[in-house]
Amino acid sequence: HGEGRIGEAQRGSLNYPDHGATIIYRVEHLREIAENPKLILRGPGINGERRPTIDGISIAELRLLSDINEGYPLGVDAFFVDTRRRVMALPRSTHIDFC
Repeated sequence: HGEGRIGEAQRGSLNYPDHGATIIYRVEHLREIAENPKLILRGPGINGERRPTIDGISIAELRLLSDINEGYPLGVDAFFVDTRRRVMALPRSTHIDFC
């Protein structure tokens, strides 16, 4: 499963932030609107905020992703693909808060 291994991913450098890794997670289910939200997403390309549900990934892994991307423009871009082939992208510029 590899949970926690994102900490080993390339984050780029100040001269080449685009050399940061792109991570792809396979998750169970993505939902745009959460009944019991755990995440609040903000940033470029998001009108206001979004509160999606990502089933099949731990909060610890999402916190690690958030921590890694605190040093924007350094960080990693993440894609989540669910079993229904829905895709959600979280570029390193996305700010992740937790409810």
